[in-house]
This record gives sequence, C-alpha cells and structure tokens, in this order.
Amino acid sequence: MPKTVGFFSLACLAAFPGLAPLARGVDNTGPTAFLGLPDMSDLYRLALPADAYWVADGISAPVVISRTEPEYPPDAASAGLEGTVIVAAVIEEDGSASNVRVIRAAGLGFDQKAAGAVAKWRFTPGDYMGHPVKTFTALAVDFRIPHDPSRWHLLGVRLKSDEGVSPPSIRSTVFPHGAGITNDSLDAGQLVVAAGRLATVTLSFQVDKTGAPVGFEVERASDPLWGPEAVAVVRAWRFQPALLNVRAVSAAGEVDLAWGPRELPRHEPPPGAGGGSGAALVHPPIVSQVAPVYTDEALSRKIEGRVLVSLTIDEQGVPRNPRVELSPGYGLGEKAIEAVSQWRFRPIVSAGTAIAVPAKVAVEFRLKPKD
Repeated sequence: MPKTVGFFSLACLAAFPGLAPLARGVDNTGPTAFLGLPDMSDLYRLALPADAYWVADGISAPVVISRTEPEYPPDAASAGLEGTVIVAAVIEEDGSASNVRVIRAAGLGFDQKAAGAVAKWRFTPGDYMGHPVKTFTALAVDFRIPHDPSRWHLLGVRLKSDEGVSPPSIRSTVFPHGAGITNDSLDAGQLVVAAGRLATVTLSFQVDKTGAPVGFEVERASDPLWGPEAVAVVRAWRFQPALLNVRAVSAAGEVDLAWGPRELPRHEPPPGAGGGSGAALVHPPIVSQVAPVYTDEALSRKIEGRVLVSLTIDEQGVPRNPRVELSPGYGLGEKAIEAVSQWRFRPIVSAGTAIAVPAKVAVEFRLKPKD
C-alpha cells in the first residue's frame, strides 16, 4: 500500500487525538539507508583483529568515499520497520572492507543487506602520520522511511517459535497518522519533542492462532505512560500465525517502538572524523608502561602536572630519542624520560612493513590522596 505523505507542525500538538490510522507502506521516494559513525562501545567489547588497530590517539578513522546503497528489504518496508544496523569491519590499507560482521542487529533482512553493502564500499583508509594502516571500526547503517506521517516508529521485531514450528510473520501494521497518542500523554509528548528525544517502548506479546497479538507485557519503557500508548498501536496489527504441521499455533513476539519526530534522526560522522593525526597526543598503541617516580623536590612542594614527551617509536616498538616538550619543572621532565624509555609500543605496520614513526606522549604526575 502506498504511503501517504503527511505534515504536522509542533504548533498542532493539542490537536493530536482523533487522527485517522495509517497503514504503512512505501512511497515513491522509497525507504533509504545512510552511513554514520555510532557509539563505539559495542565495538570495544570485541577482540581486536591481530593485524588491525583501534581508531585512537594518532590513528585516524577511515572515511567512506564510495558506496552502494543497501536495498531496503521488502518485508521491512511493508511492515514500516525502520532501524539501525551496527556493522564492524576491518578497513584494509587499500580502502576495502573485510571481516564484516553485524554487532547490533535490526531484523527483517536489514542485517544481511547492511553487511552486504558495507563489504562493497570503499574507504580512505585510516592512517598514522600519513602512513596507511588497517583499522577496526564500527559503522552505523540507518534504514529510514522518509516523509513519515506518523510519530510512531517500529525499530525492532523479534518473532519466536519453538523448535519445529515455523515462526509467525507480520501481515499488516497500522500506525496512527500524526501523533497517535491520547490526551493523557500530550504533556509528555510535548516534552519529548521539545528535547529532541525519542520515547521508547519494548513490548512482548503472544501471537494467537488467528494472528492477533494478545497478552501484552511492557518489558521496557522510557516512561511508564508510554507502555499503554504503544499497546494501543500494536493491538491493531495482524500477523501470520506460527504453524506446526500446517496447523496454526500461538507463538511469542517482541517489538521495539519509538515515539518522536516524524523522521528519525540519522547517525552523522562527528566533525573531523578521519583526522586525528593532528591531535596533541599522537602515538602507536601502548603495550606496557612504567609509572614515573617523583623527585623529592616536587614531592616536598606538592607539585602535580603533565610532562609532554616527543620521541620516535622504532620498528620494534622501542622508544628512541625522547625529549621533553613541556614540564612543570622540579626534575619531573627527567623522571618522565626515565619512565617513557622503558615503555613499549605496538609498532606501526604499513604496506606489510614495520616502520619507525614520530610520537608524542603525556606522563602524568599526581599526588596520592591522603586516607
């Protein structure tokens, strides 16, 4: 069913109730996918591939330079599902993507489409001081339905069944045109919109033998009042029931919903993404460190501060020619040199060869707090 394009301004918040429901489909402009950089917390839980580097310190982030847009899965589009797939990948020195894997799924075909597309993209590779290196990074692939006339958004679907039972599937979804909330939630809705945030709800339910969702439970909600509002939306949906030997049986389902702006925000690369080599501290990954020792004079005067040390990291990761660029004095610069000389770094490997590179590190001198 073609999607109707609707417009609704914030000035009309008081007129939210009573608008007609809308069955979501795809309009002429089509659902679209976008690339951005996500919160990297999911990535850092993974093991770093042996020959790649984290994007940190002086190692810059890769930047996409050409891409094939992921196809919007038909089942997801007809269900009105939007979402974000987080994909991890190694970006090679030639700008290709390898070891592509989904680390945060969205379902209904999004995951395969996102991973397949990223595998074909090309990047300006990450680098250290102008030397290209392999980097391990995360990418957000946003699937969005433009010109959305509803403020309700379906962000996730999980339909389950027992072993040997074909799971249920979505037959039709209906989203209220405009706000789609009751008078009881108008004030909360105004606050959500004014803050530029999303109200979120995760609902669990059973899909009965007729395909109707029943037995709703609010698993999570950004505010308790949004649970009943979400239930009112999903109650009108219908599913193809689970089948056991061609006989309809009940099965479990779970959906993630959000309420907010008509068009969901997209992940955007932060300013300067892909840079990094111009940062104040630039060094290869530190493998081991030795803590600096205070001088008696600095201790007696209760001196704290940072010493900046410039140096070269050789092909074995050993510091060479350390020199103090900035120091609070009282002999702390010399003590910083003593400590840094014992540090070890992971060598920078570019084009298959370890190379000597310049670096800059900080050595912090902090007094222990008294008990």
